[in-house]
Amino acid sequence: MLSDEIRREILARSDWKGKVKGDRLYFRCPRHDDDTPSAWQAGGAWGCFACGFEESITTLAEPLGIALNRGGSGRWEDRIEATYDYVDESGALLYQAVRLFPKDFRQRTPDGAGGWSWKLNDVRRVLYRLPQVVEASALGKTVHVCEGEKDVHALESLGAVATTNPMGAGKWRREYSETLRGAHVRIVADRDEAGRKHAREVEASLEGVAASVELLEAREGKDAADHVARGYGLDDFVPMKDSDQGETPTGTQFATLGELLANPGMLDPPEPVVPRIAYRGHLTLLAAPDKAGKSTLMAHAATAVARGGIFLGDPTSTHTRRVLWVGLEESVKLAVQRFHDLGADPDRITLVKVTYPDLLDAAMGHLEARPADLVIVDSLQEYARVTTGNAPADGDNGAWGSIVRPLVALARTHDVAVVLLHHVRRSDLQARGAGEILAAADMLLEMARKKDGDPRARQFGGRGRWEVPGFSVLLDDGCYRLHDGSAASVDALTLDHISRHPGCSRNEVCSGVGKNRTTVLAAINRLVNAGTVMEEKAGRWPTLRVRDLELDMGAA
Repeated sequence: MLSDEIRREILARSDWKGKVKGDRLYFRCPRHDDDTPSAWQAGGAWGCFACGFEESITTLAEPLGIALNRGGSGRWEDRIEATYDYVDESGALLYQAVRLFPKDFRQRTPDGAGGWSWKLNDVRRVLYRLPQVVEASALGKTVHVCEGEKDVHALESLGAVATTNPMGAGKWRREYSETLRGAHVRIVADRDEAGRKHAREVEASLEGVAASVELLEAREGKDAADHVARGYGLDDFVPMKDSDQGETPTGTQFATLGELLANPGMLDPPEPVVPRIAYRGHLTLLAAPDKAGKSTLMAHAATAVARGGIFLGDPTSTHTRRVLWVGLEESVKLAVQRFHDLGADPDRITLVKVTYPDLLDAAMGHLEARPADLVIVDSLQEYARVTTGNAPADGDNGAWGSIVRPLVALARTHDVAVVLLHHVRRSDLQARGAGEILAAADMLLEMARKKDGDPRARQFGGRGRWEVPGFSVLLDDGCYRLHDGSAASVDALTLDHISRHPGCSRNEVCSGVGKNRTTVLAAINRLVNAGTVMEEKAGRWPTLRVRDLELDMGAA
């Protein structure tokens, strides 16, 4: 476990003056001249009282010389940063919440043979720190309810009894409220809409159960851990606000071109989440005739994103490996069957089970709690019907603008790729709806069957705020691949060469691909950093091979 490895390294270095007190390790902060140890480490976090910060323990790895090549095998055990024990009233372990690197959370239960099962199955769900909560509630004492285990530990450092429910915001159960019967409850909400919504849900569940309920939030920072890290105490929380209005600067702002160019990513091209189709922070309108296969295509793409795999020859760009599928044209049962048949990771694709007119607000709240790489709306017409009661007429620019523009804002706000599946008119095969739909979208892709060609092939063409080259795909043996001379990227050519020549060296790849050497080396680095290609030390030169996605996902 990374936290244990870092703790052992600090204690082994006498100049860091490490000393354990309770569940915390105190040591000299590496970020300033620290004669008296003012830094601390607990679980997956560390911070410094003098500097006034708290952040992931992974940032301690570099100054300690510990490599962060975690997650390459795909095994969750190799990515563990911290574990949190959920126990019953007697203190017997029921399950653990596990924090992984990069930031992700899982739950596991003892398998009875000294190992773990990464499933909760029918195990009883309880509040964190259950014995302390039961005792405090029975005595009518104060219990703090927050949104995460890290927040609980922060409040315990101030002497409070604190708890949280497993799996974060939106996962509160009625039986948790019974555990708090008779307690004076202080709910410390995260300072975002998802956190405040969760706090209100907990408050409603505690009505007539708790002796009293307060809704609070951090004086500074996002959550209780930030509040404590910045030196504030239990009496310094402020009443929870109804929204974020008034908390951010308002009014028009200006910046010179030079100031904007100071951002190192300003000139970077759009980052493709799904190669050629979906781009992070942008909205794609994918238009096709009925039954042309656009839903099937994007289901394949979603499966690849959730796996962190390859699509159309190129690796998907995945930060979270999560997908939100807003499927409105087919039943949930059919969508589940489709993803099951594709072998999709069941924990990384979220489907909309029941829809109401608040669908957009619900999606925004869901993305706050569980950020994703990709959101797919199938289809825009049905989305309009659900959210407004009726799809506007094709020429109604104002109505269509009020529907599509918020989806563009969702892409920008959550840095997620959004794809709207859309229909075309039968008369001219052009995308339906008003010009405002096309104006709002960052890219329009038009998908059609190839005339006088293979019935499995589809042709893509389009236009956007950047160059959109046309391409063709073929559904071949259950997988989509580029077809009919569509140009592959250097990444795809590099990946193809490595897959056909496992164990090759970098020099052999450069020669085999036949492109500019610097460009090919950069492609190799991108594939290695993405985890798509593994670089192994074997003999005199490192060798390259494509990671076996099926094997690695099975090991997880």
